[in-house]
Amino acid sequence: MRKRKRRISLPKKTIPAIFYTAMIAMAILIIPILGKLSYPAIAATAGLTLPEGGKQLLLKEMFGSAATPSPILGENADDLPAIMTPGTQSQNPEQSSTVISNITDVQLADPPDIPDEQKRNISEQVIGKSGLNSGNVWIKNSTGKTIDIPTLLNARPDIYIEKNDQPQVLIYHTHTTESYLNYDTGWYDSKGTSRSGDTSLNMIAVGNQIVNQLEAAGIKTIHDTNVYDSPAYTGAYSRSAKTIQDYLNQYPSIQVVLDIHRDSMTQDDGTKIKPTVEINGKKAAQIMIISGCESEKSLPNPDWEYNLKFAVRLQNQLETDYPGITRPINFMIAQYNQQYSHGGLLIEVGTDANTIAESVYTGQLFGQSLAKVLDGLQGE
Repeated sequence: MRKRKRRISLPKKTIPAIFYTAMIAMAILIIPILGKLSYPAIAATAGLTLPEGGKQLLLKEMFGSAATPSPILGENADDLPAIMTPGTQSQNPEQSSTVISNITDVQLADPPDIPDEQKRNISEQVIGKSGLNSGNVWIKNSTGKTIDIPTLLNARPDIYIEKNDQPQVLIYHTHTTESYLNYDTGWYDSKGTSRSGDTSLNMIAVGNQIVNQLEAAGIKTIHDTNVYDSPAYTGAYSRSAKTIQDYLNQYPSIQVVLDIHRDSMTQDDGTKIKPTVEINGKKAAQIMIISGCESEKSLPNPDWEYNLKFAVRLQNQLETDYPGITRPINFMIAQYNQQYSHGGLLIEVGTDANTIAESVYTGQLFGQSLAKVLDGLQGE
């Protein structure tokens, strides 16, 4: 006779506690194995939505602090996008390079009417310079590789711009739905979302400003506005990688490939960091350039030095034009699809605590400095 297993009844309040504890423990155990994946991806794969406090515990186990790190690994586990209406799907490169009108004088909305207990503080600050330095260039080097900034600055990037009807630059957004606040109050709604399918609030709005400046300078640019991080966050980089390769195969004239994102930094107490600088009397979101480096066979990126040469030249121009607009370059072991070109970088524009007005203004300023750099890299 088959022995029946005894059924154990637990108090209702105990079940969620045990479940969440088990899920957190499981995530902690698998993190070393899945180290190459982003932590949000791990949480999403597990179907994990943590309760208040659970997320902070998980972050502490991951990073030694509940403050979310930057760049992309800094997305909160419960900040992943739900299914939302995607933005404009631009499959035709000829259509996606159209210049749209500037929207740098964005009218912000009134703040949401929410209970005080939902409000969390925003700390607006200029993130200062740190790390290696030479002139206007600052680099935080976590790779273990020795780099010499003056040598990098004096070396010509492997970028050769032609001002003709052939695309020279590809702008895209792996995390397309990353968005900004449309109000400016010094606090944010802790139960709100920092992702949106609204192209006037997410990364596409910033990308439009960059494209405007490049096109105005006579540099043919493709703006890929496909959505890669919704409805599924996991796999966004693989999806955007395919698009990059398709564009490069179709247009070998493309010299520069930029992935435009925004960062997210949250302290233990829920305070969000808002990196902001005043440029010409207007607030602008600070920029962080990320340049990846290979880690032997696990993250092949053998031509990383080409991208780093471009990164230091770009930061030097940005700081010359708009002092304080950049945070230090983040030189880290990563790919971020930069292995597909010699002009590939990831650009973080502000954080989810910045306003859309500050961020599109930065997009305009960034585009102007980028155009100057590329003007100096024409021809052979």
